[in-house]
Amino acid sequence: MKSYSTFAPCIITIRADKIFQYEYVSDDFEGRFIVMSKRFTDGLFPLIQERISLFQSVDNDPYIPLSGEELLVFKTYYSMFRQILKMRHNPYRSEMVKHLTMTFFYMPFSQVHNKSETKNQMPWVLLVENFLEMAEKHYKNRTASRILCGQTVSDT
Repeated sequence: MKSYSTFAPCIITIRADKIFQYEYVSDDFEGRFIVMSKRFTDGLFPLIQERISLFQSVDNDPYIPLSGEELLVFKTYYSMFRQILKMRHNPYRSEMVKHLTMTFFYMPFSQVHNKSETKNQMPWVLLVENFLEMAEKHYKNRTASRILCGQTVSDT
């Protein structure tokens, strides 16, 4: 079991297949909690690449410290989330929550995970990304692309 020390303000994300156990909470602790089903979170991100990237990031670092502006964004999201949940007779309530949550994850502060993503990626992922970048850059130059692909065939 991994151990984390957290400091306010922050977000801690715990996936459905993980266990959260705290050892100590200060007397001035104030928290807001949002619990989502696995089915709901699986349906949030339609592209598997986005889902894998986010889940890997959360697995590697579930603790995200927040700046003052990022905390304000989270509080706004939380308030809107609660307001939508109160709309019991709205047939689009579930879709509203889904899109609000997707917007929240796409907000600029979520770049915290993207910053650490390169550091935590497996070496083969970085190799593939570098290859694709080089292939795109040199796609008109056959020699360069053949070298990138590991071929030593000369252009004739």
